[in-house]
Amino acid sequence: LPAAGIYTIKITGYRYSGLSGNQTPVYSLVLNVDSAEEETTTENNTTNPSLWKDSNTTSLGNGWYRSSWLGDFFGNSGGWTYHIFHGWLYLHGTDETGFWMYDENLGWLFTGKNLHPFVYRNTTSTWLYDQSDATARKFWDYSNSSSLTPDKN
Repeated sequence: LPAAGIYTIKITGYRYSGLSGNQTPVYSLVLNVDSAEEETTTENNTTNPSLWKDSNTTSLGNGWYRSSWLGDFFGNSGGWTYHIFHGWLYLHGTDETGFWMYDENLGWLFTGKNLHPFVYRNTTSTWLYDQSDATARKFWDYSNSSSLTPDKN
């Protein structure tokens, strides 16, 4: 939605496609939209709410950010984010204390400012320790005491 405010969406159901046949009574859905705490501006001057706003994350310009605990990444708005070590990650959450991220090679992972470099891997219900750097992705898997070296997304 373009701005904070109260929006009303009117919904009508029809029996057949093409808006034909019997119709349901009109249902009004009222949305009360609060303003975001912080917004980022994209190249086409649209705004997206920031994933998080903390003193540990600074803008490097041109859409790049540096987090003292997460590292360098491109894009600080909900959705796909490019991390300098991991590649493309889908971040879901608006609080740096804990959020989910989807990694194409590892599945859903949970981490946060006070957890990282520990990440919880949902598909195996295990904890990993992120040892990745500029040369390779590497995780220590506590469940079987072994290293994982997934490809960059």
